[in-house]
Amino acid sequence: MWPVSRNRITRASTTIERQPRASALVLRLPTVFRIHPAVDPAVDPSVRPANSPRTKKMDLHQITRISSFSNLYSDRTLFPSGDRGYIQFEFGAPSPALLQTASAIFQEATARKLSKPDAGLAFQYGPKLGDSEFRSELARFLANEYGSPVEANHLAVTSGASQSFSNLITMFTTSATRILIEDPTYFLALRVLQDHGFQERDFVSVPVESGGISLQILEERLKELSSSVDQQAFAGQPAKKFPFLLFTIPDYSNPTGQSMPLDKRIRLIELARKYDVLIICDDVYPLLGYPGAEPNPPRLIALEHQVRSETDFGNVISNCSFSKIFAPGARLGWVEASPAIIKRHETFWVLYSGGSPNHLTSGIMTEIIQTGKLKTYIAQLRETYSHNAEVTYETLRLHGEGLGMRIEKPKGGFFIWIEFPSHVNTHALYQQLKQKEAAGTSNTRVSFAPGLIFTTVQGRYLNCLRLSIAHYDAEELREGARRLCRAVKELLDI
Repeated sequence: MWPVSRNRITRASTTIERQPRASALVLRLPTVFRIHPAVDPAVDPSVRPANSPRTKKMDLHQITRISSFSNLYSDRTLFPSGDRGYIQFEFGAPSPALLQTASAIFQEATARKLSKPDAGLAFQYGPKLGDSEFRSELARFLANEYGSPVEANHLAVTSGASQSFSNLITMFTTSATRILIEDPTYFLALRVLQDHGFQERDFVSVPVESGGISLQILEERLKELSSSVDQQAFAGQPAKKFPFLLFTIPDYSNPTGQSMPLDKRIRLIELARKYDVLIICDDVYPLLGYPGAEPNPPRLIALEHQVRSETDFGNVISNCSFSKIFAPGARLGWVEASPAIIKRHETFWVLYSGGSPNHLTSGIMTEIIQTGKLKTYIAQLRETYSHNAEVTYETLRLHGEGLGMRIEKPKGGFFIWIEFPSHVNTHALYQQLKQKEAAGTSNTRVSFAPGLIFTTVQGRYLNCLRLSIAHYDAEELREGARRLCRAVKELLDI
């Protein structure tokens, strides 16, 4: 475990404060940036333009309740999902029914793994990069699924994408590194960066357009920032550090569900090589393309492999996880990168101290891959999520008529992104729904992730929201979509 300052712990900590009524809980998050909410519910719950003179500047953690916990909350899971009558679209996690299937698969594989003569080795410290049999099986599996070569020596085992992202920041950045963020983006990535001491001034927002991040604006930002890069701060490092880090989700993005087209992927790699940018791809959704949808282009790491020589350090890391394709509780993932980047993993002191993350689980996952159970289970996920997305999308279209919603039908992944006309304030709606739920006066019992949490830019996406189609079954999602449309109509007095 690496040393962490008291100040960093203080910044990273969250506090849970108890609210009145039925042990409802609200998670307060640390401040990353400041925004101008279009509504101050304490003054006026009605909708007002974002530039209203009555708008009050507040910290994000003061106005955004990411999770509101029901009276059935238990400390056994991250998400308080015991109350199935309260449809909380913000949960980007698999349903209990799917996890029961994963549990049965895991139980069978565990029995098989532990019946082998060398079973005791699974309980030992693992090799720094992960068990060689697991990496080989994983490489074969991924090559078959992706339709492009994946080599075992380009893989390192992790304990999931979130912890891995934190480790990558430690390995490859300094306090002088500038952070490029596609906008909108996965909001908790911003919190992880803050845990490492990066502040609002370190985030460089690059807007997402149709088909992903705007490469024109990205290049403009890189040209501008390159002139102020302190080359000495990077040249004197004992191990490779990058002046720029770009966090991106190229496939079935969180929150928009979009995927980056091939021409943009190729050009993005060119820019990374030109300006020495480390691209960390949150590649947790590429295997969840829906049946019948057009396949996505090759991943960024596969495209870089085509142009990178074996002596190049590399500029792309594919950060992956079994959380979305098997079960979050497995806490198992992997990175795919150049041999030089993988070598840096091998010399990372955390791995010298603790060995491969989750060595026991990787051994069990080897069994699941070898028996074909993982492939079958992922096929089930694709079918389930495709049906869930179809039901949710069609219900929104049917019951949202007249609301002016702009929705792109998802082709994979977990999420649906909705854009309303500018006068619809989704944060005001979110606050109202949570307050009514806490008071026990809600007649809709639905919630969602408001758009403002996915940006570092003040006042942006106040008319947007994100829905997850993963955590509930199709009929629950149908009912939730109906409730959401009714809530918006009540907000607008339609």
